[in-house]
Amino acid sequence: MSSLSPPRPSLLAEEVGSRELYFAYGSNMHLQQMAARCPESTLFGIGILRGYKWQTNSRGGGNVVEGHQEDAVEGILFTLSPSDLEALRPFEGTSWGYFEEQKLGFEVEHLLDSTLEGRKTTEAATVLERYKSGQMEAPATTI
Repeated sequence: MSSLSPPRPSLLAEEVGSRELYFAYGSNMHLQQMAARCPESTLFGIGILRGYKWQTNSRGGGNVVEGHQEDAVEGILFTLSPSDLEALRPFEGTSWGYFEEQKLGFEVEHLLDSTLEGRKTTEAATVLERYKSGQMEAPATTI
């Protein structure tokens, strides 16, 4: 990234009690990865960030950038403890000035399996692996 480029948003958060609501996009949507990086994290729901779009660079890195009114980026919302947030920052590049933390408004939707909401990410990752392997039946959804 050029040194002339402004920092891009990294942690899109709002406070939820003593925890931060974190909007995860890109590789941070991988539950096993988030569980390893942020062991105290819990699933909150689905987030939709309106007016932004997904962009990748030539090295394959991705980020959200301001877009048009009709653009939107979907992600997963996690609640993070202060120690989770500190553990995540080196992976986000905030300490090098590549990204900056911003608090942005987003829409919240329930997960298709609402029983996962509020569960530790480590537990949710295990449940989803059981769905994928056929050990558990995924809940029926209605549209």
